[in-house]
Amino acid sequence: ESARQQVAVRRTRCRKHSAVTSDAYTTQDIKYEWKATNPVQQKDGLRQSLPSFELQDVVTKYCTSKTNTGTCAGMVCLGEYSCLRTQMVLRREFSYYLLQLYIPSFMLVIVSWVSFWLDKDSVPARVTLGMVIIV
Repeated sequence: ESARQQVAVRRTRCRKHSAVTSDAYTTQDIKYEWKATNPVQQKDGLRQSLPSFELQDVVTKYCTSKTNTGTCAGMVCLGEYSCLRTQMVLRREFSYYLLQLYIPSFMLVIVSWVSFWLDKDSVPARVTLGMVIIV
């Protein structure tokens, strides 16, 4: 039972990673740093633009990446570049799917069953009901 609950929790949470890096300037030229307080601000209306998800947490990290920049006097030169990473934890809202998918589908099935209760000789009523269901 507990393993089953853990799987359900994993399905409803999503971790999204993103990074901003400078490929033109090395750490000697530029070094990215997160702001000490409130490093990530949320845009007003974020909830309306992502109605099926809730942003639960944002983790910020500083990182560097080493990249082959070519050859220097017969040796391989590595450049070290500054980067910033974010990890966003999103939780899927079940209520969104309930209201947008499950309830309308359930109602469509119920309305389609009405045609079975109509008299078999009332063809116009059946056709009208079928058209209403399709539209």
